Amino acid sequence: MSRGRRRTRITAVLVAAGVLTATPLRAQEDGPANAKGKSVDKTGKGYTAAIVIDPATKKVYFEENADMVLAVASMAKMMTCLIAVERVSHGLLKLDKPVTISARASQMGGSQIYAKAGQTLPMQTLLAAAMIQSANDAATAIAEDIAGSDEAFAEMMNTRAKQLGLTRTTFYDPHGLPNPKDPERVDKMSARELATLGAELMKYPLMRQYAKTATMPFENGTFTAGLTNPNHLVNPAKRDYMPNATGIKTGYSAPAGFCVTASAEKGGRQLVAVVMGATKRYGPLSSFGIAARLMNEAFAK
Repeated sequence: MSRGRRRTRITAVLVAAGVLTATPLRAQEDGPANAKGKSVDKTGKGYTAAIVIDPATKKVYFEENADMVLAVASMAKMMTCLIAVERVSHGLLKLDKPVTISARASQMGGSQIYAKAGQTLPMQTLLAAAMIQSANDAATAIAEDIAGSDEAFAEMMNTRAKQLGLTRTTFYDPHGLPNPKDPERVDKMSARELATLGAELMKYPLMRQYAKTATMPFENGTFTAGLTNPNHLVNPAKRDYMPNATGIKTGYSAPAGFCVTASAEKGGRQLVAVVMGATKRYGPLSSFGIAARLMNEAFAK
């Protein structure tokens, strides 16, 4: 099937499910212009931790504080989607399975698709929303459908992390939102382990497709709306666009600062870069600008 026809079919699923409305859904995790959390800019260089790896050879091209355990914000959704897509690949879950949105999922804050309690959406729609829009309600719906609750799904996330050798990783929920009642009880990982998780997720074609999708449009002759990816590296409309970027997932919260698990391909080589605790939303000192610079330097080597 051609790329255009596949994209049209996925968009049709979203439309039929009622996800795309007349009002564009803006990703809310972009955050303020500058981040000031306690885990932000611990290096004095505009970020806290970073790493660049070649997943094929395991070669590390750059690392700084790569084993420091930090809040990951929405990058936690990589594990949520990984568990779901692995179940699909093993025949334990179908992409067209209808998922009923719970009251809890409908009340998630931050970036979302504004799903209503009782609404039914296909699993594939929820995966697209979680990966592209970074929708917290979609991530919660995925978790509840697979495990029954956020808490039970977090146990699955931690088990999968151990299987992948991620010893510095702890998950409490499928979305990565801050926890006002217990600020320390948030999803945490190191940059090195995020790079491993990102590389694992990108083994799946559907996840690769969503990771590099800037927007998912819908037109019905009167309205235009769609999912918007907060990853500036894959969006030609953004100043931090990187033409050979292929993903993967962003994250922002006050504790985490601006973060990205990024990927790019050049000359047949693929790299994954992670930047955590960046201070700037845009420009050379943003997580996007830093990740692009580090990957370009690695490609040059």
